[in-house]
Amino acid sequence: MARWTARSAPGRSKCSTAAKGTSNKIIGKDLRISEATVKTHLLHIFAKLGVDDRTRAVTVAMERGIFRLDK
Repeated sequence: MARWTARSAPGRSKCSTAAKGTSNKIIGKDLRISEATVKTHLLHIFAKLGVDDRTRAVTVAMERGIFRLDK
């Protein structure tokens, strides 16, 4: 299992935006990429974190200090 070290600012951005509950469609629009591309990026992030879903990805990323949610 690869360990994601959050060296990629775009990766952190997508993950933290997804953590806030933003839909893939809105993330794509904000980043000027397709919804399918967002899904692909998130799947790669999930694989690097060793998780299967968005909720677990957020939990693991926060546990590893990759990002934190601002209030």
